[in-house]
Amino acid sequence: MTDWFAQVTGVACALSGNDMAMPGDGAIPLLGFTYWASDLSRSVLNGSVPLDRLNDMVTRIVATWYQMGQDKDYPPPNFSANTADASGPCYPAALVSPTCNHNEYVDVQSDHKTIAREVAREGITLLKNAGNVLPLSTTASLKVFGSGAQNNPDGPNACEDRSCNVGVLGMGWGSGEFYC
Repeated sequence: MTDWFAQVTGVACALSGNDMAMPGDGAIPLLGFTYWASDLSRSVLNGSVPLDRLNDMVTRIVATWYQMGQDKDYPPPNFSANTADASGPCYPAALVSPTCNHNEYVDVQSDHKTIAREVAREGITLLKNAGNVLPLSTTASLKVFGSGAQNNPDGPNACEDRSCNVGVLGMGWGSGEFYC
C-alpha cells in the first residue's frame, strides 16, 4: 500500500507488489492525473498487468477485511476524508451521482487519550550506559536538531490539517493523523 500520493507509476507499481494506493484516486482523475483507477483496468485489459496479479491484489485486500471481521456486525463508515460536508455526491468523480451522507460526526474519542498516553509511557526507552560502553561524553552538551527541536510558537496544533513542520507536532500529519 502506498502512502497518500506516494505512488509514482502505474503498471510498474502493480507489478512490483503494490496492492492499494491511498487514499485512492479521489478527485485526481477529474484533472486527468491518475496511475490506477480506469488506467489499472485498461492495463489489465491490454495485458500490461496480468489478471492473476489483479486477483492477487484484490484477494489480499479482501482477505484482511474478512480477517478483521468487517463483514459481521461492523459499523459502516461514517466519515469521509475527502470532505467535511455532511452530505454530497456518492461518487465524486462521476458525472452524475446520487447524494449520500458522508459524515455523521461521531465522537469516537472515549478514553483514547488515556490509552495513547499509557502506550507512549510504556514505549519510552531509557538508555543506561553501564560500564561506559557507549561513546557518550558526560561533558558534551546534548543538542537536538530538526523540526522537533522547538515548540511551535503558535501552539502544538496550530497548522491547518497539521500540515506544517514548525516545531513539535501534537499529532503527525498526512497518514499520521485524521482530519475531520
